[in-house]
Order: sequence, then C-alpha cells, then structure tokens
Amino acid sequence: MINFKNLNFIKNKIQYNDRGKNKHIDFWKSRLTYIMAVVVLICFMPVTSAKAAAGLSLYNYQTKQDFTYNGNQVVYTYNGKKIPSKVPGIIIDGTSMASLKEIFADSGIQMAYKLQGEDKLTLTYGKTIMAMTLGSKTVLVNGKTVTAPLAPVKVKFKAQKTSKILVPARFVAESFGFSYQWDGISTAGITGALGLNYNGSDINYTGTQGKVSIDGKTVKSGSIPVIIVDDTALLPGWSVFADSSIKAGFSYNKKTNEVILKKNGTVIKLTIGNKTAYVNGKASVLDTPPLYVTNLSSKEACVMVPGSFIAANLGYDYSWNSGTKTSQITTKSNSGQNNNGQNNGGQNNSGQNNGGQNNSGQNNSGQNNNGQNNSGQNNNGQNNNGKNNNGQNNNGQNNNGKNNNGKNNNGKNSNGDNNNGNQSGTDNTTLPDTDLFQWELLPQLSEGFMAASNAANTKEVSQDGGILSNIQSINLEQVLNGTSQKEVYTIKAAAPLSKTTINTEGNLLKLHINNSYVYAASNNLGGVLAGGYNAVSNTVENYSEISFQLINADTKYEAALSDDKCTLTLTLYPNYISSVAAGRKNGEEFVKITGLKVMPVTVTESTGSIILQVPYSINGVGNNSTASSLDCIKAVNIANVNDYTTNITINKASGYSYRVEQDQNSYTILFTKGDNSGNGGNTQSALQFKLPQEVNYSDVTTEDRYRFDRNQIAILLPGDLTNFYNSNPVTFSSGVVQNVSVNYVNNQTEILIETSKLQGFRLAKTKSGVSVTLGDPREMYKNIVLLDPGHGGNMTGATRTLNGKTIMEKDLALAILYDKAQKYFNAPDSPIKVYYTRNGDEIRYSSYYKELYDRAARAKSVGADLYVSLHMNSSTATSPKGTEIHYSSSNNKPNESGLTSRKMAEMFLNNLTANLGTVNRGVKDGRIIVVRENTVPAVLIELGFMSNKEELNLLNDPDFQDKAAKSIYDTLCQVFEAYPTGR
Repeated sequence: MINFKNLNFIKNKIQYNDRGKNKHIDFWKSRLTYIMAVVVLICFMPVTSAKAAAGLSLYNYQTKQDFTYNGNQVVYTYNGKKIPSKVPGIIIDGTSMASLKEIFADSGIQMAYKLQGEDKLTLTYGKTIMAMTLGSKTVLVNGKTVTAPLAPVKVKFKAQKTSKILVPARFVAESFGFSYQWDGISTAGITGALGLNYNGSDINYTGTQGKVSIDGKTVKSGSIPVIIVDDTALLPGWSVFADSSIKAGFSYNKKTNEVILKKNGTVIKLTIGNKTAYVNGKASVLDTPPLYVTNLSSKEACVMVPGSFIAANLGYDYSWNSGTKTSQITTKSNSGQNNNGQNNGGQNNSGQNNGGQNNSGQNNSGQNNNGQNNSGQNNNGQNNNGKNNNGQNNNGQNNNGKNNNGKNNNGKNSNGDNNNGNQSGTDNTTLPDTDLFQWELLPQLSEGFMAASNAANTKEVSQDGGILSNIQSINLEQVLNGTSQKEVYTIKAAAPLSKTTINTEGNLLKLHINNSYVYAASNNLGGVLAGGYNAVSNTVENYSEISFQLINADTKYEAALSDDKCTLTLTLYPNYISSVAAGRKNGEEFVKITGLKVMPVTVTESTGSIILQVPYSINGVGNNSTASSLDCIKAVNIANVNDYTTNITINKASGYSYRVEQDQNSYTILFTKGDNSGNGGNTQSALQFKLPQEVNYSDVTTEDRYRFDRNQIAILLPGDLTNFYNSNPVTFSSGVVQNVSVNYVNNQTEILIETSKLQGFRLAKTKSGVSVTLGDPREMYKNIVLLDPGHGGNMTGATRTLNGKTIMEKDLALAILYDKAQKYFNAPDSPIKVYYTRNGDEIRYSSYYKELYDRAARAKSVGADLYVSLHMNSSTATSPKGTEIHYSSSNNKPNESGLTSRKMAEMFLNNLTANLGTVNRGVKDGRIIVVRENTVPAVLIELGFMSNKEELNLLNDPDFQDKAAKSIYDTLCQVFEAYPTGR
C-alpha cells in the first residue's frame, strides 16, 4: 500500500520516498504513471460529509425548462432532529431552497400554507402571515413589502416522480422567528423561536438573546436570557441584582405589580408595565417598563428590569457588548487611581475602572484618552458611561472623534449614515458629550403624576339595570389648575345608572348610557381639557349619548360610579413635563423635554432665542433658569404662563440651525452649526425622513387632511415601517409643526404631520430620503380651489327613493365632488390644489345658516382662488330636469385675472350640459349664501333633478358621477388657463 505521507509533488515531478529509497518519475515521459498516482490519491482522500448530487433531473414550472442539478443536496434538521423528506434541498446562487410542505409544514414546525390559483402562496405561523408569488422575489410579511433572496418556485423531481414548491429556507425560517444555521456543506439547522409571554400575550421572541456579566463573571439566569425590548436590554431582576455579588434587596408583589430593589440606602420602586420609576422617592420616566416574563417552554417566570437604569442607580457602571451580546455590569472604582495618566490610549481599556470620569484630568470617556488615538482596540463597545447603551451596536470602533463612518452613533442608528452627518469644527472632530443640567419631577407633584400615568382610560362602568334613569345634570366640579392637577365632571341621575360604555372618536369622548334619558343640550362648561359637551337621547332604544369635546385626542381619563350608582364621575388628566435636560450629544447641542405622552409644542423664534410653548401640561419641574457655557445654548429658562401652559426659553448664539425629534413622550430640539439657507419667503424645508431600502420615492403618496378643526398632512408609505422610523426618527425644524406621529394604518405606514395653521406642502427626493417643504398655500400652489359638496350631517338636502333605497342629496354631492373627483385633482400632473369643506358626513355647526356662512368664509382662510359648490335640484313636480348654475351679482366683481362669478358660471353650464347631455336651464342670479357671501369667484351647480326619475337614475349611476366629476375638473382647468392667477 502506498503511504501518502511519502508522496510529494515537486514542480513537474512526483517524488515518492519508499523507506529512504527515492524514485523519481519524470512527469512528461511517464503520463500513465502520473494518472495512476492521481487515481490512487483520489481513492484515498478523506471522505467529507458533503453529498454531491448525482445529477438530479428537474423541471422548473415557472420557466418551463428542464435542468440538471449537480450541487450539494441539503438535509434539514429541526431542533436537532433530521426532518424526513422525499426530496433534498438544493442550493441556487448560494441560497438553500427547501420543500415548503416537507420542511416547514409536515415537520415539527407545523407551518400552515395555502396555494391559491396557480401561483399565489400564503404561509401562516403564529401571528405572522407571509404572502408570496411563485417566480417573484417580492414578498409581503404582515403587510410589509420585503425582497427575498430568491423567488419561490415549483419544481418536478423526475426520478422521485413528485413535484414540490421550493422556498428560500433561511429567509422563510427567520421571517417567522426561527433561528437558521448552515454548516457550510450540506446541513441546515432550524431552531424554534424563544416562546415568551409578557404584556398579556404569547410572543415568538426573535430578537437578541443575551447574557449578563458582573465584573467579568457570567451570571447564571435560568431559561430566560437578556432580551431587547424597544431598544432596551431587560435583565432578570432577581438573579442579576439579588442572587449575585451585587446582593441587592429584591421584592416583587404580584398583586400590586410593585418591584423594589434596595442597596446602600438607595430604594428603587418599579411597577410592571409602567414607565414611571422612583429612586428614593424621586420620579423618573423609563424608556422601557419592567416586564413579568414567562418562558412558555420551561414555564419559568421572572421580573425583567431595565439593566442600565437599575445598575446606574445602584452605583454600578453598565455597558452592552454587542459582539458577545452581554450586559456588562462593573463595580465603580475611584476615578483617577490606578491610571497615573499613563498610556490610556485604547489599550486594556475594557470599560472597567473608568467610571466615565476624567482620569488624571484626562477625558477617559472613550474619546481621546491621554490624547492618544483610542481607536477601539480592546474597547469592546464599552465606555458608555453606564447610560443609554441598552444593547445597541456600540461596537467601540473608531471612537476617537475621527472617521466615525456611522459607527458608535451612541448605540443608535449604526447604519453607516455618518453619525447623522453632524460634525463639529473645521477639523471634523466631534466635541465630547456633556450634560448641562437635568431638571426632574418635583416630589410634591409625584402623586398627581402617578395618577395621570396610571389612568386606565375606562371602557365600561356598571351593569344594566331595569330602571329608566333620568339624567338631571352634567357639571364641571373641578377645573384643571396647578393644585388639582386634574379636571372632574359629574353626570347625576335620579335613579341608578345602567351600563355605560366609553370610547373615543378623534377628539370626542363618547359616553353611551343604557336605560337613560337626557334633555338634548349643548353646553360649554368652561373646562380646560374639555371644550364642552353635547347630549342626545334615543327614546326608541332608551339610551343617552353624552360627548365631551376634548382639547387633545389622547387625553387620559377615568370613570367611576358613586356608591349609590346615581352619579358618574369623569376625571380628565393633563400631560406633565416630568423632566427637562440639556447638553451636547454626538456634536449637537440639545434641550429635551420629557412628559407622559406626545406634547403639541409650539415653537416661536426671535432674534437670539427660541420659545417652546407646551400647552395643557403641568410644569412638573417647576420654574427654573440656568446659564450655559455651551457654544450655541447660552441659557435655558422654564416658567409657567398659567397653571397648564409652560414656556421654555432657550437663549442661543447666532449661526446655528435646529431640528426637532419627537417620539411618544419626548420632544428634543437639537442645534447644529450653520444657518438654514435657501428657504426663501414663508416656505421652508421643514421636515425630513429617510426611506428604507425596499421603498422607492415613487411609492410615497400624500393626503391633505385639512379640516375646519385641524391642520394635518399625511404621508403614506407601503407596509409596516414603524420599527424603521423608531430607529430613524422623522426630524423637523419648523415652529409651525406641532406634532409628528408614525402609525401603521390600513396596511400602510402613515407619517402624520400636525401644524399650527394651514400649510401648503411639497415633497422632494434627497440623497438620504425625502424632505417636506411647508409654506403658505398661495406661495406653494399656482391654482387653489375650495370644493363644497353640499349639505352634510343632519342637513340631508333633497331625499328620494329609488328601487326601494333612500337616496340623499348630501350623499350624491359627496360621491361626485369628493369620492370621484379626488383622482383627477390629486393626479401628479394636476395643476390645481383642492381643499374641501367636508370629506365625510360631517358639519361644523348645527345651525344651518351658521354652517353656510362658515363655508363661504373658508375660501379666504385656505387662500382659494375659486369656489365651487355642488348640489342636486328638486321640485314638487316630476317633469323638471336639467342643469343650472347659480352665482350672485353681489359677488361678481372681476378678480385680478378679470374673471367674474358669472363668467365662470357660463363656462360650467356650457361644459356640463355638453359633456353630460343634460338640459341647459341657464345661469341664474340669486342670493344663495355660499356664493353671495364669498370673497372669490363662486358658483353653485345644480347638476340635475332628484324629483325626475330619469335624472335620479343618472345622478345615482357611478359612471355618470365619474363623468360629472371629470367635467368639473376639466372646466376648472380651462378657467385657470383663460384667467391665470399670475403666481
């Protein structure tokens, strides 16, 4: 036998050493010997686990082609056990393709799937739904569009005489929360997600599963690892802080959900599910509340607490090592000792004995240690001062203030976006982070703060009784002020009240009270948090409905019955300013306001200062003032305007621009060197947001949601992108923007912008995403029209019956002028900006005449050039039919372009009758309020007669409605062409 240890290749010769006897074989002269040696080599090569496919003969149903597969054949395991399969997986372009039925459905995974038609595939597991199309990489996961590495495909395995749907195995597994591991050769292991229960729901947890170390020693924590919730690392409270070298006192009251930790005189009180925490009686707001978590597999349960917050308040340093997925807790040492000011240039700087303070007078916070390049060697993502690292990608790379390349972005947004683009100074060196101050909640306000924080938004009170109860009074018992810290209303009845259900619709808080009667009334009681109420009764079904007009839609409330059940008490709670902080972070100076919920802040700019006004909120930190040595922020002052309005004044240096970041309970204004430029006039690039890779600029759509009671702009994107915008927040830099929220609604992401006054808007594509320019509508748009779908609400207009169905004039007007016309006016190439007096079945005033005067006045308030109102005609006789246009000679002066109301009426009459084939009934001069009291050329269209059966059929026909909408749009385009605005 040949000993392969003695066989060597030397250039063009094979040298074989047999017991010291060299035999040289000339390569070119002895080809046969060479070939035999190679064969022997192959025969004696060690066998690997790879399974080379012996030419699988396959047929692709999508391409309708035969092909032969010669690559490795993949075996799959689930939780360590091999999954039986008649066909192997195959590898295409580096992606493993597995049989959907055998690997995911018939295995222990038990995934449900359904093939609809020939190519539509739906996969379901837990709460995740995936929609795929054979032959397409575009996939919907819970409504969010993502791209798969390969398209699913149907393949026939000819030798096995079976056809299978193959899907990209890793992509499918990980999308449903499973772990996927490839051995690099032929085996793929799929592992089930971590099944947890918290917040009342079973969760397939797919995030980071971390561990904990204390002074370098790993802490045993049972079957529940460190988990990341809302960017915060939650740690098992008992095993980490009590049953460890920390030895803190720890107690948990399951009945009250209260958690208490004690050490060295420090007492920390937490409540499960509540973001408010108390340290020695002083309230703080957590980024993420503690949770009571159960491992659904082991049934082990424990209290999980925010590691950074607890460690810091117990006197320890905390950092997150993203490489090892470890929460690192270290004992603080005396800063300045054992350092001697020597060579702390990034070596052996493990984050311990660092304290985040100045060692020997040198900045040892991970930047410029000892003046040397702390380039992240042996720094392991630590040196985060124990604050706000929360398990986020602080990899400790290039943390020397230079070449930051989007890494070490304070643990957030480590996505290569160059640290938000903010660099200080001409040498691109970022100034060190610093805290200027932090004003916290005053102890005397903590009780009111906790009551507001814990308000449950009651949904139902009491049970039905058999007695009809007459409601005698609705009163404001306690108005909001600095002492009461709440607003209280009572509803008093002569007999016990039956079941009351409570819900909100926009800014309305509606109480539906069974078995009751109330006199119809509308009244303003002089409250702060509620502008007034409206009460009505249904005497047929015996219930009452009392609606309170809330100042803010997210006002928190509670309802309770008195002992005799004759008085229902409704308590409304304000927002609180629970902390104000300022400093410098990542090269930007900031002032951050934190509260219980979103704050509708109004920004006012003047020379040398910015004023942030926070309405309907209690100033929880008191009146304060401090001077500053920062470059931009020179002083900050907070003072009450009244008991529920607060002004925060920031004195600043010139030459700085600002932007705003806002989330569910904080408002941060950030300052960067450099003035805003290129805005011009009263328009400005006021808001910016990024786009994820899977969303194109062409996918972005908008809706102008201006109404008489609100100014809103909605930007709509496909899929659920809320997590993306939690990590990449929308920023704005305009005082007119009061609030920005991101929500997932109707299978799309909605960025909702609320402004203090009506704003025109324009979107533009930027390198990093989208910018939104805001401004006065007449500066933003060339042509503006106010369209008025007539009637609405209880003003139904004419009513007729057609084929047993009731037809109302208000519905026909809305269907034509709003539902059908929108697509023409909102088209990308439309030259007209349109506003509406209504877009649903609503009115502003219950008084008919007050409503009409208001609609006429709205043309001026929106900056409209023209006004068009649409109605249907009616008569006591059935024979009249046709179209007529009304104007008012009282409002017929030529505008700047020479257009009069009568000229516009004539253009509408000629076009509508010609395009729709209706009878021309002429132009009529009248005293109709909406055209007479208007400030711009205005017409009212009576499109046809509902009293004429032939025309009623036409008016109710969707095709006719669309034709009418198009004719109205085309006519307005012609009007603007003939009489241009000159803008």
